[in-house]
Amino acid sequence: MTMTNQNFSMYAGDSKSIIIPVTKDDGSPLNLTGAAVKWGVRKRESSTTNDILKESPAITVSGSEITISLAPVDTETLTGSYYHECELTDQQGNVSTLFVGLVTITKSGV
Repeated sequence: MTMTNQNFSMYAGDSKSIIIPVTKDDGSPLNLTGAAVKWGVRKRESSTTNDILKESPAITVSGSEITISLAPVDTETLTGSYYHECELTDQQGNVSTLFVGLVTITKSGV
């Protein structure tokens, strides 16, 4: 089941690690061994082009946890509200959207 309203905020040009524990519908940890993960950020949900697209090695999978690593260059030119979405492809090739939400990026003053 897709988690919605997974919103967060950050400053443009900051480093950030987004850590997501992934669970089954019953709340138990989901083993992500062999899974591939993609995470995209775009201005609007209906946009066809991502402003940020992360895959391995910028996304690491360990056990039942996903870590998305953002470098300063990823957001230094972005400001405002953006839609983000994370997609998982399991070992059998099944694709599911793990979570969606909004990220608010504030222009840095320094």
